[in-house]
Amino acid sequence: MRISPDAQWLVWVKSTGDKEKDARVSNLFLSSLTVPDKTIALTRGADNNGQPKWSPDGRLIAFTSNRARHGAKTRTPHRLQIWLINPNGGEPWSLTELARAPRPH
Repeated sequence: MRISPDAQWLVWVKSTGDKEKDARVSNLFLSSLTVPDKTIALTRGADNNGQPKWSPDGRLIAFTSNRARHGAKTRTPHRLQIWLINPNGGEPWSLTELARAPRPH
């Protein structure tokens, strides 16, 4: 869990089980710290998204994910990469194309 620089939002990871794939699925959510019961899904699907961190100005959230890069032709397992997303909406975009997964800090 990470609090936004303006202390208005909390970004967190929700993990669930995928019985069909016998695996865990993790997605990012935003919860308002000022409006009760306001939670927004930032990511969805069967990928593993985690380790969210706010940019210092609060305009972006960096996170790790094994999601397919845009335009990928296959749905084989992908290497963990660093992605960015605007917390106000929109699709995430890949920041890295690393040969090895980034190390968590």
